[in-house]
Amino acid sequence: MNLETLYAFQKTARLGHLTEAAVQLNISQPALSRSIHTLEKEIGAPLFDRIGNRIILNENGRVLLETVNKMLSDYEQTVEYIREQNHMENNSIRLCITSAGVHVPELIRGFKQNFPDTIFYICSDLKEFSREYHFMIGCTIGKALPEGAIPLAEEPLYFSVSPDSPFAKKTSIRLADARDCNFLFTARSNSMYDIQLYYCRKAGFEPDIRMISEKTNIIESLVHIDEGVCLFPKLSLRDEDLYCVQIPVSDMDCRRLIYIQPNRSVYQTELAREFEHFCIRFFRSKI
Repeated sequence: MNLETLYAFQKTARLGHLTEAAVQLNISQPALSRSIHTLEKEIGAPLFDRIGNRIILNENGRVLLETVNKMLSDYEQTVEYIREQNHMENNSIRLCITSAGVHVPELIRGFKQNFPDTIFYICSDLKEFSREYHFMIGCTIGKALPEGAIPLAEEPLYFSVSPDSPFAKKTSIRLADARDCNFLFTARSNSMYDIQLYYCRKAGFEPDIRMISEKTNIIESLVHIDEGVCLFPKLSLRDEDLYCVQIPVSDMDCRRLIYIQPNRSVYQTELAREFEHFCIRFFRSKI
């Protein structure tokens, strides 16, 4: 058993598909199959059930995966620590952004003024965050924070419509009056999906969702051309091609709470700790 075998087992367990795992590991599918077979032979028990093209962890595999995850996490954190102690600091910060992405460019620019050599890696996949990323930045309602998350700032949400919408001239709106509108939603992986759904239901209706997009800038453009409405925080882009009218909601306090969640399974370098402190100062001064 070696590290390559453990990583191969971990990746296969997560994806449940030998071919997909082999592609991500950059090895051939037969080589991966042999590696899994060797591991099962060494342990003396099967670790997967084969169902069609899928390869699913059995109880033996689930027990082993729990230990392997801890072993690999401990190994990676130890390597990071040794590098840092020997002045081999990793100058990268890995961020998983599930919401509040509009603030990220200014956040990064501000941080790089003090740490100009920092390299940022950004994703929106929670599965990647669980193993490889230092932080997740997301949002929620009220104080319903994930475990270990640090609140950054609350910001209001606005009923956002096209300049051509009949609502556009209003100075405020009851969200309940929007029950017949076509709503545009972010993808479920974006925290704003659940937040917008929560406030619509709180207003007493189930929204008619006509479009779902992973990209908030696409939703903003669709609102601009009057393809639907949405609840959005204050938009930073105000040029003519993306202009939307944002109206305060009067019948309830629509807000979201932005938070940062450190990944405790990834070693937090000194640079990462500096970034965490900077995030707290940045959001509390901006919002």
